[in-house]
Amino acid sequence: MSRRLRANNSQRGTFVVEFAAISFALVLLMAFCGDLVIRLATKGKLDRMAYSAVTIVKERSALFAAEDFQLLDGSARQTQFDELHKIVEASLIRTMGSFNAQQFGMTLDVIGIGENDELVGGSNTLPDDQGIQCESSQSMQTLVTALKLDTSPTLYRITLCYETVNWFGGLLDEDYGMVRSHAISIGR
Repeated sequence: MSRRLRANNSQRGTFVVEFAAISFALVLLMAFCGDLVIRLATKGKLDRMAYSAVTIVKERSALFAAEDFQLLDGSARQTQFDELHKIVEASLIRTMGSFNAQQFGMTLDVIGIGENDELVGGSNTLPDDQGIQCESSQSMQTLVTALKLDTSPTLYRITLCYETVNWFGGLLDEDYGMVRSHAISIGR
């Protein structure tokens, strides 16, 4: 009988320690799964919107009889970029229930052949007061070199970024909140 009492006394408190360890592991797992679901849903919405936006930019010359985007002067290019931003933002407001414009970023990169048969490019981004900075992972010149585009139509790339919740990263002091989507298209 004394062996049994000693065994019970030595086991006291282990349930609390095991419960705390298992609870912590479950909280980490739930935060990871919650973050993953939110990021995947946001990534899908950004992918669809990036593809639509790059198609709008690509088809604008056919639809509106406009000049190639890279040949526009700075103010005309910025005006068209602002119009595209309004279209993208309005669509994301409709598709994302809790869309916040301050957590959204957009970049349009264009490179193509200019009037003197040289590569001409440009990049438009949102100002700091209109959202987050959204940088592409590769430069357009790297893409042109990799694709060996010497005399080809214009190459368009849209990059959309959205800052999501960061539950799992917050527990680990890391930032995993940025979701980024790219779409590339070759012009007419």
